[in-house]
Amino acid sequence: MLTIGGVIGTGLFLGSGLAVSMAGPTVLLTFVVGGLLAIALTYAATEMALARPDLHGFGAFTHRYLGPLAGFTQRWLYWGVVAISTGFAAAVAMAAVVVSMLFVGMFRVAWILGAPTVVVIVVTYALTRTVRRTRVHD
Repeated sequence: MLTIGGVIGTGLFLGSGLAVSMAGPTVLLTFVVGGLLAIALTYAATEMALARPDLHGFGAFTHRYLGPLAGFTQRWLYWGVVAISTGFAAAVAMAAVVVSMLFVGMFRVAWILGAPTVVVIVVTYALTRTVRRTRVHD
């Protein structure tokens, strides 16, 4: 559910709005192509799961068909992508866009007008890590 929320919230609504504003409505064609590829991948994964129900997860399939090193690498890469994309990147990207709009749109602060979104993302990440590392004492 966390993955679905991250994809729908940030990837679909925020990302597609930005893409359509920059490239036009032809972006919808890329969504159709991406959807067809996702359907093909889903059917392939379903076929593998039905053929070998004793294997659990993508890493087990990779381990079985490509070897133990590939399975180990695939499991860790999958975990990294899920952890970064849903747990961190979606929130930081949304915060960066909101903060950029807030400062540029409302206050017209001169020093932030030239700052790229990457700077806002790095600052938001640093502040988030600092707050999360501080301990709350009774």
